[in-house]
Amino acid sequence: MKVVDLDNLRVDGRRAMLQSAARHKVILVELDAGGEIEKCEMNCHVLFLVLDGSAEVWVDGEKTTISKHSCLMTEPATLAMQSSDGVRFVGVQIDV
Repeated sequence: MKVVDLDNLRVDGRRAMLQSAARHKVILVELDAGGEIEKCEMNCHVLFLVLDGSAEVWVDGEKTTISKHSCLMTEPATLAMQSSDGVRFVGVQIDV
């Protein structure tokens, strides 16, 4: 078992790996205002749980907005993200 205090955990750079296992990864990600994640092909299921801020996310070209306390879930897809005011979220990648 592992308990992580997300409120007090600081990210070194843009992300902190919270857990990495054979079939999943859990990552804390922080994007500053104007930050982005360039288009990437994800061959796994992805979940973004937003802790603070907001961002626009493109999933296979379809745009949506995620914000504090929202959760985006998707099957394998092409993803991209951009945040005008900054965003902090937990990303979970689950291999299929």
